[in-house]
Amino acid sequence: MSSKVLLAVAALGPPGLYMLTAGAKNINMPNMGVAVVILLGGTFFVLTLYSGLATSPTARGPKRGREWAALTAAGVKFVRDVYAKTASVERTHRLSIEAVRKIFETTGSPIGGPLFFTNNRNKGTLTEAEWVLRWHMAFALQPKESTVVLEKLLLERGVAGDRFTCMVVQSKDPQTTKPAAVPVQILVFGSKGCGKTALINSFIEGRRHLSTATVPHKEASHNVVETVEIEDGDLGGGGEGHNQVLLLREMPCALEDIPSHVDALRAAGIFTAASLALILYSPFDDDSEEYAEAMHKQVSSAGLAHMFIRTKHDLHIAAYGEEDKAYLDDMKYYEPPGKCDDCVTEVVSVKEMMYGEEEEDILFLHQQVGWAGLNRQMFTCRNGGVPSKSWLSFFTVTRVIMLGLAMYILVQEGPQLWAFLQEWEHTRPFLAPRASLEEEFASL
Repeated sequence: MSSKVLLAVAALGPPGLYMLTAGAKNINMPNMGVAVVILLGGTFFVLTLYSGLATSPTARGPKRGREWAALTAAGVKFVRDVYAKTASVERTHRLSIEAVRKIFETTGSPIGGPLFFTNNRNKGTLTEAEWVLRWHMAFALQPKESTVVLEKLLLERGVAGDRFTCMVVQSKDPQTTKPAAVPVQILVFGSKGCGKTALINSFIEGRRHLSTATVPHKEASHNVVETVEIEDGDLGGGGEGHNQVLLLREMPCALEDIPSHVDALRAAGIFTAASLALILYSPFDDDSEEYAEAMHKQVSSAGLAHMFIRTKHDLHIAAYGEEDKAYLDDMKYYEPPGKCDDCVTEVVSVKEMMYGEEEEDILFLHQQVGWAGLNRQMFTCRNGGVPSKSWLSFFTVTRVIMLGLAMYILVQEGPQLWAFLQEWEHTRPFLAPRASLEEEFASL
């Protein structure tokens, strides 16, 4: 029996049987139309509840300590003022990396130099927007150290107050001071040469073609913090859009080191603080596919939300043409995504700055990644790299309860239901005993 049939039985059974048995107890219902409307409404409610609770395992969400620090709106304003005053002294609108280093001469950097002073769009300079984003990255990765550095900067500039950072307590009580932004952390996995760094740098380059970038390869970014605008319609609201801060972190390791590497990340709390894992692979490299399968096994076992990125789509187009869509079946049955129960796979060519079947701008992939980080419960499987094949895997706890409820109503109310159907004008000609029908026709 297919899952759709079982779903129909589970969804339609309880409300449908209830309405029919209610009619059996009171055959002379004044308005059967009202009953049908109630039946359809109950079915819609059950389907909605079912899809929300019984479709797939739900990701728990990123975990943080009982209290964790973040910049408030006042804190963001302060670091902007620091940048603006320094730029005024330097007589420039865009600070050089050396000028930024001078700001931290006496306080020390919030996080390591390679993280804070690189990953810039413009070689050798850091814009104000990038400066603020680096602070969000610092608080996401090292909140205690970043708080200390910020307090030293406040002290140096004679600014007092406790409104610049907030200790966010995991509580249902409303907070009087709220963080200005909380970065969504995304871990990027993949074999060497599969396109991890290129994808991460596409968030920096924007619409510019990467081949025209002036940043040498040795300065390529392996950790990036950027904002992505996500339409409010995707978040259930209205308005122009929502700017979400994304922190992408490249996590390289050798194939044979994957289990120990993942154990180390979990021990350090990196897995539990992340919202999403991107597993990249190249379909033209068997080693890359083997790597992706091994990494998926570990990520899936850890319960971290994830999606696959099939890279170098320009090579597929060059080999087979734009009209060839055979790769869709390859992803489903033969490639690493086929080992995932809740597979979500995006196809991308960073070289051509496009993604998807329709070859859309890669900026839309950035939005998809941001949306996935905010809706992580839809991107999780826990099969440990072994996809479910047995039909028994369909029977989750919630589904068994719903099917059991339908069977209970059927057994308990079966006789009354049958009696009602035999008397109801729409079904009586088909279900009533033949003898009673003959007597009725004889009386006419």
